[in-house]
Amino acid sequence: MAEKAEFKRVLSEILIMALLLGSIAGLWFINKVGPWQSWKDLKSPYLSWTEDPSTTMTISFQTPENISTIIQYGLNRSYIQSISTINTKWHSVTLHNLKSSSTYYYRISSSNINYSYMNIDYYFTTAPTPNPTTPASFRFAVYGDNRPGVFGRCYHDILVKSMINYHPDFVLNVGDIVPAASGNANGQWDRLFYEWRYLSPYTPIMISMGNHEFYEGANPDYGAYYLQTFHFPGNEQYYSFNYSNAHFISLNLSIDEHRVLIGSPEYSWLLNDLQAANSSPEIDWIIVFFHVPLYSSGGHGCNENLIQDLQYIFDHSRVDLVLQGHDHHYERIKVANLTYLVLGGGGAEYEAILSTNSWSQHTEIGLSFGLFEINGPRLTMQAIRPDGYMFDSLTLIKNS
Repeated sequence: MAEKAEFKRVLSEILIMALLLGSIAGLWFINKVGPWQSWKDLKSPYLSWTEDPSTTMTISFQTPENISTIIQYGLNRSYIQSISTINTKWHSVTLHNLKSSSTYYYRISSSNINYSYMNIDYYFTTAPTPNPTTPASFRFAVYGDNRPGVFGRCYHDILVKSMINYHPDFVLNVGDIVPAASGNANGQWDRLFYEWRYLSPYTPIMISMGNHEFYEGANPDYGAYYLQTFHFPGNEQYYSFNYSNAHFISLNLSIDEHRVLIGSPEYSWLLNDLQAANSSPEIDWIIVFFHVPLYSSGGHGCNENLIQDLQYIFDHSRVDLVLQGHDHHYERIKVANLTYLVLGGGGAEYEAILSTNSWSQHTEIGLSFGLFEINGPRLTMQAIRPDGYMFDSLTLIKNS
């Protein structure tokens, strides 16, 4: 009996080691082998906002070598305006003085070389001008945790292709977009931008930093590659922007889950930002998005420090909706009349629901994203699988 028990123990250890090695090998292999390998350090155009979404657009892209480029743009394909980028690998320009609620066309070229995404017609649409009397309706999609899973498998590209069919005006991502924080290890960033290739040149993507993008352990990088790649308002780790009658706040809740925000520069900034949003006659909705959740029934569960730091502020600053990630599932939560959503079904390995809570109103495991529409005082959300099946919904009516 003792020999049989020892055999089972050894076999169990071998299986665990094989699983671990298989996971590591799978993660390395799946990023090393794929169509994105032809996109080495070649990031096609990706849009974001660093200033007013109704009059500006930031266009960024990467080239494998230092070159100068020209971005031509205009309200039609005559491209009567142009702007140049300097001799670099990391290119980013902000177009100013654009017309609101207008579709612009643009293309990228270079006299030095022609990469696969150059000399192609792209387009984007500017945001509407805020109008307190008759605010324009708009649509946006939200998801996160789209990094490859422990075996390197990921269905993020399937989710993105489904999302595009709904024509969101912009996309919010709640973090963990790549497996590791530092650099372009194993081509992980090449893979991400390859999977975004039909989305990012046309639709602004605004991201809240996840723990896989911000590393402060041994040899910390503090999100250096992430911050080099993306361009958002302010210090880019936490920021806000307005779109029509809504104010969006992105927080950096990505690092040590025992971190206390009170007294930090980010906390002070949040208080001032919420005060300004509450004072604006143009803003009806305040939506906050970040990575580590206050409330969740998944493996990471609730974060008591963040609850103590933020719940009171959210409840007393007209915050209407809180969007979270980190746990790889969908969950709709109601606490003290405020709705929290976990939207971590972006493609990473699925995780089980580990607890039952009275505040949890709906949970779902699997690939999904949230499709939101704001029309004046009415906000609706549909939780959608890649095949188009809507498995949950939400309607909020803003009090007059």
